[in-house]
Amino acid sequence: MKLGNQGFGLKEMIIYTCLLLLLLVFVSIEINSFYKNLPKNQEENQVQETKPTIEEPEKKPEQPTEPSVDENYYQDLEYKLKMATQTYIEDNPYELGDEILTIDANTLINLGYISSLYAQDGTSICQGYSNVYIQDGEIEINPHITCYNYQTSTNN
Repeated sequence: MKLGNQGFGLKEMIIYTCLLLLLLVFVSIEINSFYKNLPKNQEENQVQETKPTIEEPEKKPEQPTEPSVDENYYQDLEYKLKMATQTYIEDNPYELGDEILTIDANTLINLGYISSLYAQDGTSICQGYSNVYIQDGEIEINPHITCYNYQTSTNN
């Protein structure tokens, strides 16, 4: 028994498959939007009765206490920066004259004159620089560091 040329061809099968896929996409979008519109919990479904309540005053969040700043720790960092700058100046002589030479701590760190300037907490890094100038015929070095909880005083 020969069936002949009956049934779907390849073109028809592709067209019907595409239509079916479009229908599935449309239905899935509709189902998704339906679930988004549903209440998150059952309390939203119920009508809440309004009862007079006494409200307590809001408690202010406790302010985090700043850790105490160890001045000696940061003065040691300033001293290390000063010594590293002095070694850098000795290794790289520079004719100063009346001008002020500023040497960034990152330069000293990158060249290996000093390790990183860690703050007292041990995790954050301080920024710093040294001003080098001549006063009364002698080279003066003023280190300055800035950390999250400390900054060199200006009366150095």
